[in-house]
Amino acid sequence: MVPTAWALRAAGHEVRIATQPSMTEAAAETGLTVVPVGGDHTLAEVVAHGREEPGESIFDLSEERPERLGEESLRDAYEDHVTWWWKLVNEPMAEDLVAFCREWKPDLVLWEPSTYSGAIAAEACGAAHGRFLWSVDLFARLRGLYRAADPDPAVPDALTAWLTEAAAAFGVDFSEDLVLGQFSVHQLPEALRLRELETGTHLSVRPVPYGGSAVLPAWAREEPKGRRVLVDWGSWSKSPEGAASFVDVVDALMELGAEPVVLSPRSWEDALPALPPEVRVADTAAAHLLMGSCSLLVHGGGFDSYCNALVEGLPQFVVLNADQFDGGLITRALQDRGALRSVSLASALSEGVDQHLAAVLDGPGVREAAERMRDETLSAPAPDQLVPALERIAALRGAGGA
Repeated sequence: MVPTAWALRAAGHEVRIATQPSMTEAAAETGLTVVPVGGDHTLAEVVAHGREEPGESIFDLSEERPERLGEESLRDAYEDHVTWWWKLVNEPMAEDLVAFCREWKPDLVLWEPSTYSGAIAAEACGAAHGRFLWSVDLFARLRGLYRAADPDPAVPDALTAWLTEAAAAFGVDFSEDLVLGQFSVHQLPEALRLRELETGTHLSVRPVPYGGSAVLPAWAREEPKGRRVLVDWGSWSKSPEGAASFVDVVDALMELGAEPVVLSPRSWEDALPALPPEVRVADTAAAHLLMGSCSLLVHGGGFDSYCNALVEGLPQFVVLNADQFDGGLITRALQDRGALRSVSLASALSEGVDQHLAAVLDGPGVREAAERMRDETLSAPAPDQLVPALERIAALRGAGGA
């Protein structure tokens, strides 16, 4: 969201980033004005606890098995997500966010798709509002699947029930705008979107890589010794099996004569598995600065990784991390377009990755497909070109037309 926020600021608009207190430092690094609201949520702790518990995990938003897409399963899915995700994220900040919006009176509120308190705050102060999506529209997908299952309309789903109660506390009536926004902003090219489940107004913006302040290492300006390949630890499975497959990938690249460069957030470098001493490690924030000199990006299915590679026209190889719940859908879509190869973690360990990596590095097909995807990605409006559309939406709302 940061490049679009700066595009609005550069156009002369006042911009505020509202977020939980623990995100204040990262948000302030953008150079924009930050407003900490409410208290910090406990989602990370709940997720960590859930991984330690045996049994069925929370409903996968990219679920495709027919037996898991019936009315009962989808109703249970909403109950799980409201209880163990959306309430945890929104309830600590809702009251303070509404108070801030009523005080500051924004004309437009952009909210990421699980921050429903942003929609409530916008409605409470009369602002236009829309979702800024960070992946394929999995939330609209879940809504569409639930409605297609023809549940009893007299029994509201858990999300509707919760939002009705949460909004009423601030004098706001429930509407579908609280669920899916008055409009949505997409960062993925048309070919990767779930168009059959989209409703309402949709705007496109090209992804502009941003990961915080970044430093280009001196060695990155030198000619690579061989084909340089980025391997992203940030999106990789952190299980023992994941660490083993990560080492296998690095070793396989070195055997193929490539120069692997490991990407890791600074705070995660201590958790990196043991690697050969000649392997360089770079801060993930600098990923987009390194891609121009690379032949391939290997990752676990992280959305930022997909987008960075799309912008650069870089072939991708994915060892899919099951924790990246949107990764399967994007991976399959890119694989169908020929711009990516992927294997499961289990296959990477049992069958190895050497042949897959060699095929991507040595075959022109994946690179040509990745370049076509780059052209599609860059055909979307840049953030500054999105600003007039956002201005019109805000002005229409202010004129009582929305």
